[in-house]
Amino acid sequence: MSAIRTIGFRAGVTGWAVLVCVGFWLLSGYETTPGETCAPAARWPGECGFVLDADRPTLLMFAHPSCPCTRSSVGELNQVLARCGDRVAATVVFFKPGGTEDRWERTDLWRSAEMIPGVRVLVDVDGREAARFGARTSGTVLVYSPHGALLFAGGITASRGHSGDNLGRDAVVTILDRGQPDRTATPVFGCPLCSSTGFEDRKTCR
Repeated sequence: MSAIRTIGFRAGVTGWAVLVCVGFWLLSGYETTPGETCAPAARWPGECGFVLDADRPTLLMFAHPSCPCTRSSVGELNQVLARCGDRVAATVVFFKPGGTEDRWERTDLWRSAEMIPGVRVLVDVDGREAARFGARTSGTVLVYSPHGALLFAGGITASRGHSGDNLGRDAVVTILDRGQPDRTATPVFGCPLCSSTGFEDRKTCR
């Protein structure tokens, strides 16, 4: 009986370890899977709700107010502007479905963006501006030159919800420091931008 119990115990531990490993593997795969590829406007759209700065690059970040993946993107934007804030005009644009209640978009993510010095925070009803600029995933960053040429399109995190050094943030800083990009595009790690679910059920965003 003792030997049977030992075998059963070992089998249980082995099964638990396998499940843990599979769980970590699935989570890792999800974290490193980018969102839908951006199809950015190569030139600043003539009809849009934003003003292109004539003296310095203009940076737009498109965000869903309930996407937890985008928290790290907002944090990385704060890092960029702490270093280059006087050399860029930055706006964070939050999606809001038409017909939703007043202040639907005013989540803690909105408040975090508002706290970044020098950043404008605006509402994009029904994602019209996101569609005009070709942004499809929350956390998409677009940088345009004062003449309206697209300099960068992509994300500024290395994976979903991950903060720290990454190619996207480095590319944006290089553009603002030197005026010339060493990389023009990176993947965006976030949830679908124009979703009305709010991700409360966590089916789309984990």
